[in-house]
Amino acid sequence: MKNILDALVQVEKNRAILILNKAATLNIEIQIKIINEEKVLFAKLKKIGQRKHFYITSNASILESKPDVTLKIIFLNKLFFLKTNIKKYNDDYYFENYENFFELVRRKNPRFQIPLNWPQSAMIQSVETVNGLRSLAIILEMSKSGMKLTIVPVLPRYDKNQVIKLKFRVFKRGEIALSAKIVHL
Repeated sequence: MKNILDALVQVEKNRAILILNKAATLNIEIQIKIINEEKVLFAKLKKIGQRKHFYITSNASILESKPDVTLKIIFLNKLFFLKTNIKKYNDDYYFENYENFFELVRRKNPRFQIPLNWPQSAMIQSVETVNGLRSLAIILEMSKSGMKLTIVPVLPRYDKNQVIKLKFRVFKRGEIALSAKIVHL
């Protein structure tokens, strides 16, 4: 398995500030992990004024004596990490350093979400049996190298590494039929 550190890509400072601003504006919940501790703090970011400080909106008193943290931010189906140190001003905790802002990029090809309001049809069928497993599916995401499906209903059961036939149609495009392999369940 690929080491997670090999999949981290440093984000330039201007883009990091944009992502943090969006996370604060959209009130996205972030996770704060204190270095060398197991506890994870859930919080939100708040921007006050034009300064490039981001405040932590949480009962963050645990951060007072342990300023080195890693923030985990999930935004637009992307995973970001920021290693920074927390400072205190009055009763508020904030950070102003974004130099160690990274995106976790595991996939060679980006995945695209299929909007729920787009008409679609999808069906998978087991290759191993003649009249065997056959299920309707909903396409959640697709990329050049794979798809994420929800199988309806839960039964029948499919297995990892099983070869299947997949037929699908998204929006106003023609139907596509192909052979595929289940990589993850």
